[in-house]
Amino acid sequence: MESTSQPALAPAEKIILQRLTKPEPLPEVSENATASELWQTLRAYAYLDKQLYRLRPLVGKILLRFQDNPELYKELGYADFTDFLERGVQETLGIRRSVRYEALQLARKWGDEISADDFAAIGPKKMRTLNEFANGKSNNRRKLIEAAKTMTVEAFAGMAREKFAVTTESVTSATIRIFTTQEIAERWAEFVANPGVQKHIDSADHGRILEAMIIAFEQEILNDETNGKAGV
Repeated sequence: MESTSQPALAPAEKIILQRLTKPEPLPEVSENATASELWQTLRAYAYLDKQLYRLRPLVGKILLRFQDNPELYKELGYADFTDFLERGVQETLGIRRSVRYEALQLARKWGDEISADDFAAIGPKKMRTLNEFANGKSNNRRKLIEAAKTMTVEAFAGMAREKFAVTTESVTSATIRIFTTQEIAERWAEFVANPGVQKHIDSADHGRILEAMIIAFEQEILNDETNGKAGV
């Protein structure tokens, strides 16, 4: 997490901090939580260090609440969700792009299915395997979650591919691995998480967004060739 010069926690934020550090289930994100209450929880989270990974499901739910309810971040003085993420979450709280991206994706895909303790037990490598093979709302999801909590990274990946790779839901799927810089990776994470992009594509799915980009770029190239601009 990036260093920040945050002011000291307020009394209410200190109480939240104590609750977040206890070895027990995390407090739920209340449907009636105000913008101020959600922000206080994010501030308390930003003061933690070793427990950051365990708390990402909670952070994701809070960020998703802000994204789905524009009146919340506007109440805090931010123009749009991107402004809230950049000036509020990153510059003020010091929560990195990669952290908030992972947290948001976790909240969107898994909701309440994976608890903070589940998430900590599974770890980042097995989470990537889960995201690859857990399709829809099938029973496979629950089975994979339970297996991921106890198996080694290698054993879990092998089991997932053997049992769940070839299904009616994933038989036509594929994974693309692209090696790039950290900066480009973070820009891609910001791009696919942008509400405007998701609204334009009418989907938050990375594959759909990539497909739309390819189609648009191919069309642009074809138009240039038709107009005699190729190679210019």
